[in-house]
Amino acid sequence: MSTHPASNAHDTRRVAPPAPPAVDLPPPPPPEGFSSLSLIGRGATGWVYRARDPKGEHVALKIMRANHPGAARTLRAAQAVSALGHTGIVRVRAWLQTPVARCVVMDLIDGPCGSQLAGRAARADVWGLDGRELLSALGVDVACLHPDLRDLTTGSDVYARLLAHWFASAAMALQAAHDRGLVHGDIKPSNLLLTSDGRLLISDFTGAEAPHAGPGDGAFVSPRWMAPEQIAAAACAGMGVQGVAAGPGADVWSLSAVLYELLSRRPLWGDGAQSHTCAQAVLATATLDPIPVRDAERRTPLAIATVCDRALRRDPAKRYTSAAQFADALRQAAGSAGTRLTRWRNSSILRLPTAGAEGTRA
Repeated sequence: MSTHPASNAHDTRRVAPPAPPAVDLPPPPPPEGFSSLSLIGRGATGWVYRARDPKGEHVALKIMRANHPGAARTLRAAQAVSALGHTGIVRVRAWLQTPVARCVVMDLIDGPCGSQLAGRAARADVWGLDGRELLSALGVDVACLHPDLRDLTTGSDVYARLLAHWFASAAMALQAAHDRGLVHGDIKPSNLLLTSDGRLLISDFTGAEAPHAGPGDGAFVSPRWMAPEQIAAAACAGMGVQGVAAGPGADVWSLSAVLYELLSRRPLWGDGAQSHTCAQAVLATATLDPIPVRDAERRTPLAIATVCDRALRRDPAKRYTSAAQFADALRQAAGSAGTRLTRWRNSSILRLPTAGAEGTRA
């Protein structure tokens, strides 16, 4: 597979300082026709609910206050994601506006997010389980396993090879977005969702750096998984200085940070299981390279650990040049770890949809 040089189209855009916590105000009412709301989570930009839409289908509904500084940006990004229509990105079904709220309707993914995967991996003997036992422990329904995962249920180093497969797929979804000028900007464990058949999808592109971002449209991101260049840009913005906005490479760094934590089963920054505070993590990201993966977890295959370590270098020039190159490196590393991945190049997970294909939710 050919690699794609990272775009510099976003390098002049302003990045806002890290987002403050969501204010303790009640959420706006849902749009007319939506019912049975159950809170899934909340963040700096709004609330996400499990809900029934006017057709009676279960969906994920993100609600923001109409006057939130990121609301207009979110709706533009939702439109861009819907037009992208990639199978590795959770589908955006619709975007709605009411007098008091801005809403995004997305496919509901009932599987665990990356944070929950990390918790399950910490409790299970992930390096000792066989493939089907491992998948079941991580929340995959092995009875409806996606065909692209069947080769990963046998052989050695199943856990590491499974992660390499998932994160290569996620990287190719990011590459599709980057090719359209869309940078996610907030890759973190809670924005990676596992489907019941074992596919890893990227969610919440709705805060992404969309084409034609307007003045004052700074991104609201999670500091703990910000790339070094994002931290530098946020620091400049906080001082009123025009900084260099993070581009596609920041997405790859953040995706690699989540991979590191799943491989090592420890925080990227911290002492063993004890994570640094957010401020300590930001300082470490800005000034240090992480401890090598194999120093944190010696059972990680060398080839896969080497890919992850390179992707997390503080200097962008020493990393992979694109998400696609990172995906290729992961596939090759997983192959050298002893698996057969001959179908990856034609995988329905990795393949870009044909023209007219249905969109995806975030």
